[in-house]
Amino acid sequence: MTPTLGPRVRPLVPGLAWLADLVLWLAEGAATPVAVPLLSALVCATLFARAAHPVAVLAVHLGWSVCVAQIWHASPLVGLLVALYAVAAGRSLRLSVCGMLLTAAALAAQLEIWSEPLESALFELLAVALAAGGAWALGRRNITLRAEAAAAALRVERLRIARDLHDIVSHALSGIVVQAAGAKAVLSLDPGLAERGLSAIESTGAQAMDEMHRMLGLLRSAGGDDATWLNRQPGLANVGALLDWARDNGLVPTTVVDGEPGRLDDSTSLAAYRVVQEALTNTLKHAGPGTAVTLRLSWGDTDLTVSVENHLGRPLRAGGRLRQGGGYGLTGLRERVTTVGGAFESRALDDGFLVSARLPLARRLDREPVGGPVR
Repeated sequence: MTPTLGPRVRPLVPGLAWLADLVLWLAEGAATPVAVPLLSALVCATLFARAAHPVAVLAVHLGWSVCVAQIWHASPLVGLLVALYAVAAGRSLRLSVCGMLLTAAALAAQLEIWSEPLESALFELLAVALAAGGAWALGRRNITLRAEAAAAALRVERLRIARDLHDIVSHALSGIVVQAAGAKAVLSLDPGLAERGLSAIESTGAQAMDEMHRMLGLLRSAGGDDATWLNRQPGLANVGALLDWARDNGLVPTTVVDGEPGRLDDSTSLAAYRVVQEALTNTLKHAGPGTAVTLRLSWGDTDLTVSVENHLGRPLRAGGRLRQGGGYGLTGLRERVTTVGGAFESRALDDGFLVSARLPLARRLDREPVGGPVR
């Protein structure tokens, strides 16, 4: 279930709120000066900022509601309720309850100005309570839906990671079986070769145990199996193909490699690949073709830092943000990176967005580097 309006509908909300209030004023039959619709349009325009600054937007609409009611005897309604909804959906319970009470008070003040009979006033006060309470309840429900969607996405991602780890462990165990058979066959003929085979079994088995512990931890936290399994996934050696895909789709990627490439466990290499994949996909989706992207691989003694920055080539307008990962891709990345013992970061820049992960190198240094070709 989608907890919020679609991206095509959200920009229309301020205009729809203004039209709805205008229709209500016309339906009342009272003489409404031309200044009221014009000023109302300016006030409703603040709803464009309701996601980033809901409290300030609600304060503007509360002030407008009181002023227009006292000066022109008009009754702004829809814009005020939209602002209340934004506060309820994006701020704490205590703050949203205060906003609901202030909204109800502002609407009740409008009813007192009209000096209606007691019976009618009581009926409209009930309507005020239902309107303010309904907008507040819908906003709080939005928080619940977002939390449920994030939890479901995280559970699917955990199961997906567990499947990847299962494939890695299965591959390692297959190698152990082959090495053991080979060592047994040459044990009496070439003890040195058999010893090398047993050393490979020890190293591979230790890695498989590490991966198994990660997988079991994920399965315990996921608590079920309802995801669509994917085939065995690539690793850091396949990042070059991702960069080719980015170029083919109009992005302008640049690669910077610092330090001497080290060794990664298979699951860690897969996590690095996923970081680059998600960052490039989000850049194409939210910034569009022509955006410059910098992939930096910084190899250290104990870890690898994978960072992907995109730049629009111009500053964002005041208060602007280049939003990425509107779904739960970044949440899944954080889970995947944390699973392999790394740290994840994503944040907006002045003219773009940064996705970064610090991943630990393999503790056993008898395996080949997995950096692979990066173009």
